[in-house]
Amino acid sequence: MPAHVSVVIPTYNRAELLPRAIDSVLGQSVPARDIWVIDDCSTDNTEQLLKQKFPSIGYKRMTSKSNASVARNLGIDQSAGDYIAFLDSDDEWEYDHLANAITGIESEPACCGCAASFVVHSGQKTIVRAFQRQLSSDPLNDVLSGRIDIRTSSLVIRTEDARRAMFDEQLEKHQDWDFAARLGAHKPLLVLPAASVKINSALGDRMSAAPNHAASAYFLAKHASELDQRSKARFQLDLAYRTFRISGRNKRFWRYWIDAALGVHHLSPRGLAKLSVCVTPLGRFALKKVG
Repeated sequence: MPAHVSVVIPTYNRAELLPRAIDSVLGQSVPARDIWVIDDCSTDNTEQLLKQKFPSIGYKRMTSKSNASVARNLGIDQSAGDYIAFLDSDDEWEYDHLANAITGIESEPACCGCAASFVVHSGQKTIVRAFQRQLSSDPLNDVLSGRIDIRTSSLVIRTEDARRAMFDEQLEKHQDWDFAARLGAHKPLLVLPAASVKINSALGDRMSAAPNHAASAYFLAKHASELDQRSKARFQLDLAYRTFRISGRNKRFWRYWIDAALGVHHLSPRGLAKLSVCVTPLGRFALKKVG
């Protein structure tokens, strides 16, 4: 009997971008059993668009404004398939994304699901995040150490495992890594090498691109006992680097993360180069040299 896949797409005020995401689902070589768009109280014409252009797609509008984790959990509750595939409303899938996922998961009966490799489109820049096929029993440290990477739109998870884990509704950032950590606590996560997901980081109001220091601190505190020191330091230093690139001369937050990183681990050459970027333009050259 063929496996059935449910698709969950949370959205908020992305009526212009949502059709492209939905079209990429409808164009899959293996059709989805059901598709759920969970609307976090959009104020644009999202509901009218779906009724007119995609009347067969399931639509749920939340009763009050919340966040993507609450929307995804509602989608998990609505799903009727054997697997649940997650897609953010500004991302897209290649036509064989679900087929690759199902084949991979069914070849590894012990896994909770899979995370596909992906391509990040950011303005004029394209970054391929492709990894060797592997089973990750510790996806959180594997992500933070750079051995793998995960985005919500890359995940296809067995329904029973998704319902066991669920998304942390208190967490406003790093929800994908947090979800993967809870999945990995019970079963390994399969990483697939084919880059079958397009992450459109330059489109719309993408929350994952903006620093949220309180959410990052909550995430670290929640997983403090699970993180090894190198992963923790790398994560903190990366936050410092990203914050510096956005806030520049506003030292308060990027200095906080630098101090935290220096306090937990001796920095690698790449880490020192990232640190120097926050101090001097010469660090940009050093970062390229250490790779």
